[in-house]
Parts: sequence; structure tokens; C-alpha cells
Amino acid sequence: MSRRASIFANLSLVILAACGTSGSQVPGGGAQRMGDPDFILREEIDRSTARSAHELVRNHRPQWLQTRGITTFRQAAGQDGIKVYMDNARLENVDAMRRVTLSSIVYLRFFTASEATQRWGGGHLNGAILLSTQPR
Repeated sequence: MSRRASIFANLSLVILAACGTSGSQVPGGGAQRMGDPDFILREEIDRSTARSAHELVRNHRPQWLQTRGITTFRQAAGQDGIKVYMDNARLENVDAMRRVTLSSIVYLRFFTASEATQRWGGGHLNGAILLSTQPR
């Protein structure tokens, strides 16, 4: 093998090693690193002392539960809170996460208002939280 071919082969190995997975795979999201502000992965769930999905979010990503100030009449009536989905099925509200145990959760993901609207349609002024029980 020529010197040039040898250098190219070694460079290819370095590039492949750098592209290796250093995080967890999540559907539609590629590899995500632990500590990503939009995800809570199984590894982080396992290290947590939380007993419910709500407690997990409250302890590890409290900003997910924050809503903007009241800007519409619907918000004043309490209708525009953060939406919660489990495997894309809508749950009643954020408090429903108190009944979800962590043993079945693979990951949680926060969607901004625009991301949630693109995925599930309108009515996500404060974003959405997805609880996924789907295997990777």
C-alpha cells in the first residue's frame, strides 16, 4: 500500500471513531447526549431518585414546566398549559405525569411551541412534553 493510501486509511479510521455513538439513540432524533436540555434519557432516569415522570421533570428540567405569562383569554381560563403526550397520545394535563412511573419510560423530550405545533397541530403555546415508552 502506498504512503498516500495508508494515510487515507488511517484518516478514515479516525473519522469513523469520532462519529461513533457517544449518546443514546432516540427515534427521529439521532444520538443525543446525556444532559441535553430537550431530552431526559434512560441513563439519566436510572440515576434519578424521582418516583414519577412529573417529579423527574421537576427535579432535572424544571424549565419544561414553566409557562409564559397570560397572553390570551384561553390562558386566563387555564386552557393553554403545557401539553403532555405519551407515545403521541395526549394526556389530560401536566399533573397526569404524576401517575406515570419511570420503569416504562425510555426517554422524555421537550418540544418548543413551534416544534409541538408542527408535530401535533395548534394549541401548544407553551410547548409539549413527550413521554416515550417505545424501544429504541
